[in-house]
Amino acid sequence: MTSVRTISTAMHLAIALGKTPVVVADRPGFLVNRILGAYLSESIRLAEEGFPLDQIEKCAKTFGLPMGPFELMDEVGIDVAQHVGKFLADSYSYFPRPSLLLQSLVNAGQLGKKMEKDFTFTPSQERNSTKNLRPNNSGSKSVSKPPIQKSNVSSPIV
Repeated sequence: MTSVRTISTAMHLAIALGKTPVVVADRPGFLVNRILGAYLSESIRLAEEGFPLDQIEKCAKTFGLPMGPFELMDEVGIDVAQHVGKFLADSYSYFPRPSLLLQSLVNAGQLGKKMEKDFTFTPSQERNSTKNLRPNNSGSKSVSKPPIQKSNVSSPIV
């Protein structure tokens, strides 16, 4: 357990650096990963429901994030995203189970940019179809969803 003195020192340092410290209980997973995991999980679910990847990416950027969820998973590794999602789901009953889609991509060796097998599969392909999410494009079905409107994207809180 972290001592009160250590917590106090860390909080004062964060404030001196112009940051807002957040004290959390000693639990599995960093706070940011618990928040990020839910965001990535919901993004995958939207794609599985047929929303175009480019629309999901655009909404994230419109909201103010530096990159969309699929670009982020490509960068950190689809296998890493799947592993962290499973760890968090095993640790917290309220946390969503990782999508079977991520596990199927991992099983197919599509681990992200490190393997040059990411959500886009080839540099020239656009992030606009959920067919890109299926290993070898097998078993995919086309589901048409309307574009996500800017009015449906909430403003950032901070």
